[in-house]
Amino acid sequence: MAKSVKSYFLAMLILSSLSAKAWDELRGYENDLWDIEVRSQQFTATGNYNHDGTGTNNLVSGASYSLTNLDFGLRWTPSLRWGIYTQANASIANSSDGKVTRNNSSLNNAKVGLDYLFYSGDRAEWIMDFFGLFPFKRIDTKDNTATNQEGVIEAGGRVIGRWSFNHVIPFASIGLTYRDGGRSTLMPISLGSEFVFGSSALGVSLTGFNSVLHYDDDTGSRRYDHEIFNLQKNGGAYKFYAVNPNYLETQAWYRYDGGGMFGFQLGYGIGVLGQDYAAGWNVFAALNLRFREDKPTKMP
Repeated sequence: MAKSVKSYFLAMLILSSLSAKAWDELRGYENDLWDIEVRSQQFTATGNYNHDGTGTNNLVSGASYSLTNLDFGLRWTPSLRWGIYTQANASIANSSDGKVTRNNSSLNNAKVGLDYLFYSGDRAEWIMDFFGLFPFKRIDTKDNTATNQEGVIEAGGRVIGRWSFNHVIPFASIGLTYRDGGRSTLMPISLGSEFVFGSSALGVSLTGFNSVLHYDDDTGSRRYDHEIFNLQKNGGAYKFYAVNPNYLETQAWYRYDGGGMFGFQLGYGIGVLGQDYAAGWNVFAALNLRFREDKPTKMP
């Protein structure tokens, strides 16, 4: 059974290897357009950002943590203003404390969302995006596997702004994400730009989040419990189950648009700043297939 599950995840990773950010800040709006996206991301931890945010602490000798994320989504734009989307996430985590190797693979959560293009001008567009995320399983602090998800209910929204200056499309976003299970509330942010040439584009961005509503005193026993949890299961990496994390990474990518009905994106990201969160790098990819709904023509 375990072998078949691993084979399934490997097959899906291969299928999505041409595939990054699901319906990101540059999402489009067309009448009756269906957009299928397969997204893959491979993250490797190199250490943790320390508590005061002044630097990183490497994982102990022999320790490691890596995470492969697979996202499968569907988005429908019924008009030139609205978008409705749903997404499922599966992942594989592998860790080692230098002596024992642990892994975990599962289908983790489902996400539903709604976005609205509330302003569209000659140069600028503004979008509101709302979502809810529902885990299929919570974190079990008593099991002995690597952690591959946060395992909490999330609800949030953000405002996205984007501008068009010939072949340059800058964008920015800011939002708020509530998390249950005693986790901190996050403020996700992004700032970047795409440079378009023909059917291709190159993009760069800063993206991350900040804990704005803390759930626990940083010096409390809860912090110690969370650190021991990650030390035992995740090679010491604070990718999940971290106390009041903050994180910022820089990303660069190449995007191709094949006539509007097909597209893919390949990119690389690396952490630059953070507090109480895993430091590391990632590679990502996304494949998009789009279909327009054919409405029957009325006979005279």
